[in-house]
Amino acid sequence: MSILAKPQKPTVAQQFGLVAPQAYSAKKDEITPASTSNDALMCGIELEIENTAGFTYYQDRVGPFWTITEDGSLRPRGASFEFISKPARLSVLVPQLHKFFQKFEFNERNYTDRCSVHLHTNVLDFTQEQLASLAMIYTVFEEVLFQFVNHFKAPDERGYYRDTNIYCIPWNQCRMNAKLVDTIFRNAHQVRNWQKYTALNLLPITTQGTVEWRHMHGTNDMEKLTTWLNVIGAIMKYAKTTEFDEVVRQIKVLNDVSTYQQFFTDVLQGYLPYTDAYRKSLADGVVYAKWSLMTHELRKKNPALADAPVPEEEEEDPHPSAEHYDTEEEYEEAVEDWNLRRVARTRAAVRNAPQPPDWMFGVDYETAENRVAAVNPAPIGAVAAGTAARVERFTWRDFDVQPARPAQAQPQQATAVVDERSFDDIVAEFTRQQAAREAELAEARARIQARAAAIVGNQNRNGGQR
Repeated sequence: MSILAKPQKPTVAQQFGLVAPQAYSAKKDEITPASTSNDALMCGIELEIENTAGFTYYQDRVGPFWTITEDGSLRPRGASFEFISKPARLSVLVPQLHKFFQKFEFNERNYTDRCSVHLHTNVLDFTQEQLASLAMIYTVFEEVLFQFVNHFKAPDERGYYRDTNIYCIPWNQCRMNAKLVDTIFRNAHQVRNWQKYTALNLLPITTQGTVEWRHMHGTNDMEKLTTWLNVIGAIMKYAKTTEFDEVVRQIKVLNDVSTYQQFFTDVLQGYLPYTDAYRKSLADGVVYAKWSLMTHELRKKNPALADAPVPEEEEEDPHPSAEHYDTEEEYEEAVEDWNLRRVARTRAAVRNAPQPPDWMFGVDYETAENRVAAVNPAPIGAVAAGTAARVERFTWRDFDVQPARPAQAQPQQATAVVDERSFDDIVAEFTRQQAAREAELAEARARIQARAAAIVGNQNRNGGQR
């Protein structure tokens, strides 16, 4: 009796015909590799820095690990550059960054809200399932990542909140992740329709075999950058080594404080402490992840949805190029108009996105004053009042879009509510609710059409007079 070998699943490199780059050797610069969360992870970093010396100064001193280029979004021109590293293992990138900042003594005047740090991490050897795992884990931790990035700058400084930067839009604000897992499994090439200026940009998957982490503001704080790189390395490692079905199972059972803390620690390997602020951010991410999972589960259970084509998105509005404008003022005006169009498109995407059902939440988001009202029972897990109540940062509130919610009686004391039904039961109930709503809409349409027909009939009998 022969045993059939399990078929190998195609990787990103095989799907898009890409070749892995050569990793930069630590021996070239006599660098001692560092111990990191994911030593073997291939990655590259981009540092945006303003108010610097001239191009030639850095070209002669920066060394072979770095490439220097001008970025049209930075000011002033001729004295603001983007420093791009060679592809390297994470264990090599960290000491190279240390060496870079020791050689060039940048300070706060070199960083404005226009500056950022972008990290590309390799996914060439990821399968569709591993990409889906990365998408789900990232959805859970997105607000945690922003909480870390926003943490160390004073609230009154410009650019403090990176999740309000239009070049770094959180997934949970543009809802692009609602059907992402389903899209990855059905046709990974649909990633070509992703939007570049999202916090985790998936567009480079199709051309470079990387994902781009755009969260970090411009900084020379090596302690913060080292932690940031290790956190991303830990997330990448967990997504690569944990089966998708196991990731789904873990997210489904994230229902109380103890499971939250265990998942937080398992994924991030202790590189971030489990504080109350991170716990609240994680709770928000769990809600978004379960919503995305529910969409995926519904498509799996409904053949009609499973066979429906994924709609193509409109071609991205490209960023204006300085070479197309005669003066700097014209170029800056074009960039400002482009930014306004980006915000308008994002708001439209949020308004047109399906609103989550009330039972997805355990907190009344309309009571922003005290943030404590526990509402009707939440089928997904135990929800304590303080856990999911980052009201002032809630997605639709940020974009002046208020989901319709029935009035709720204010309880005397916020309490945690646990629903012990299975995830499949919750999905089934949601399906029944959707069918009931559609039936009500169909009945309403029929009444309107009958009334309209009666009016037309009366007008015809009366010779068209009203």
